[in-house]
Amino acid sequence: MESQHKRNKYNLAICLLVAIMLPIASFAQEVREKSESVMIYFKQGSSVIDRNFMDNGENLDQLVEILEPYILTGVKTKGRVCINSSVSPEGSATINKRLVNARAKAISDWISKRFGVSVGYEIAFQGFDWDLLLTLAEESSELPHKSEVIDIIKNTPEFVTRNGIVVNERGRKIEQLHGGESYRWLLKNLYPRLRYAGVETYVLYAVELTITSPNPACHGAEGGSAVITFKKNVDDKYVPVVRASESWVTDVKATESQISYTVEPNPMAQSRTSVITVEAYGTKHEVVVEQEAAAPAVAVKSALPVAVGAEGGSVTLAYETNVPNSTTTPEVTTTAEWISDIKCDEFGTISFVAAENTALEPRSAMLKINYMGTEQEVCVEQASADPQIIITSENPVEMGAEGGSAAVAYDINVPDATLTSVSTDADWITSIKASEDDVTFKVRRNRVDEPRSASLLLESGNLVSNVIVNQALSECNLPAYLSLQTNLLYDLLITPNIGVEFYLGKNFSVDANWHYAWWKNDNTHFYWRTYGGDLALRWWFGRNARLKPLTGHHVGIYGQMITYDFEFGKDGILGDRWTYAAGVEYGYSLPIAERLNLDFTLGFGYLWGEFYEYKPIDGHYVWQATKHRRYMGPTKCEISLVWLLGCDNYNRKKR
Repeated sequence: MESQHKRNKYNLAICLLVAIMLPIASFAQEVREKSESVMIYFKQGSSVIDRNFMDNGENLDQLVEILEPYILTGVKTKGRVCINSSVSPEGSATINKRLVNARAKAISDWISKRFGVSVGYEIAFQGFDWDLLLTLAEESSELPHKSEVIDIIKNTPEFVTRNGIVVNERGRKIEQLHGGESYRWLLKNLYPRLRYAGVETYVLYAVELTITSPNPACHGAEGGSAVITFKKNVDDKYVPVVRASESWVTDVKATESQISYTVEPNPMAQSRTSVITVEAYGTKHEVVVEQEAAAPAVAVKSALPVAVGAEGGSVTLAYETNVPNSTTTPEVTTTAEWISDIKCDEFGTISFVAAENTALEPRSAMLKINYMGTEQEVCVEQASADPQIIITSENPVEMGAEGGSAAVAYDINVPDATLTSVSTDADWITSIKASEDDVTFKVRRNRVDEPRSASLLLESGNLVSNVIVNQALSECNLPAYLSLQTNLLYDLLITPNIGVEFYLGKNFSVDANWHYAWWKNDNTHFYWRTYGGDLALRWWFGRNARLKPLTGHHVGIYGQMITYDFEFGKDGILGDRWTYAAGVEYGYSLPIAERLNLDFTLGFGYLWGEFYEYKPIDGHYVWQATKHRRYMGPTKCEISLVWLLGCDNYNRKKR
């Protein structure tokens, strides 16, 4: 097969040049020619391209790989396709020539359809490829009468004239040899390899150099050496011509595989750019070289380190940048909590506020100045404080008119020092207690119509500090004691209810409650209807009741009235007239939050009323009996969540 491919190349010299790709534009880029060949095989007497026949599938894919880079990528080039066809020795010359033309056209049409371009061609008619048949016969170990077949191929003329007619003498003798035994074997095993069309592609392509290094090439302000790598679509020792547009890119040199250069250090606080031009094969390529700005970008002109007094306050620093006409301001940060309100303007000023240093030791912090990607640190040093009592919580202390408990946190910046005394001349500030960390006290309710103020004097040896206590005037819009409540037991029975209790004074109160529920489901004969209420007069007693109304133990008398209708599937009872009850009660109201109590009440009394028994039958409620209820025993049970209302109506221990 190798000899056949070589022979085809010589025959292709007569092929027609065919434009199968984009026209060559007028450019100075170097162009070279590349040639490759592919063999396509056909079945006997057929001009149809069958991918599954012999090696056609692999060879057609190879043809696509040869042509595709030049047709599909739009490379500026021209090319030519030549088709050299051969047939097997059987058949007439006329039929074989027609078959050669059909096969060549089939290949042209296949290329045109595959790539969407019109492909012309010219045929170099190979005729009967006896040389290839001789090679295949000599290589075969199974050919019947092999030596005789080889002798016919070598020593018998291909064509002779009989009775004025030119005939294929070699083919005729092979067909007649031993009754056609050798011919039939050749027809099946070797002749198919003679039915081929050799496709030779000649492609004119542009010689190219491609930069493979990152573009742009980025460098730090410190500069340094670097290389630019490239690849060529030809294997040669060509060296491109290179040069840089800026003088700070030096020692630019090229070899046949890469370009080296050196970037000098950047002394400026601005980035800069240069271009390395690469000339090769008549084309130019540019590689951008970018270099970062130098650091530092900002310089503080004030004296360093920055000195701050123990009292703190506003501090201003002057700065300048080495970037001309820049309107970008530095970003200044710090991790020190005692430095705040940092500001920076475009006029060269940095300001911040230093908190007071209450410690007996000096302290320092670092300001980080970030400007255009660079960072500089400036040290701030603050002097130590004098010995003192430092109030660390809010001063003055603001209290509401209702008064209550308060605390003042303090610190003495003298090691092992403690408070020796805490005093005040205000009689409405009581229960003053001092600990190692704070001073606690209580403020009585302000019942006058104007605010008031007093001071606490904290002393430790010869150290003194004052705390101002301000109390607002009384603005109570609801001076009475009252509460709203709901019975949680009723709530569990899905019976909404609400109650209200008024404090009458002298440990007496009036309690009123109301409930209402109407739930029904006619399909399941479920009724749950009840409404009514109760009214109680209570007397509060015990220690908690003396401290605050509506809290602690209570006893009382009560009256109740309710109606009801209960039905659960079959039987129902209906009390559509009032059922009454009266009795005595006992309870206890337990504080659970500042304005929430939990009240437990149990009442014993007498209950009386009339009710009906009925059954649901055929969509009607049929009366069964009328009865009277008389009952002595528990008639009231409450576990109520109580919301305390009124300016002074709250649980002080729960604040």
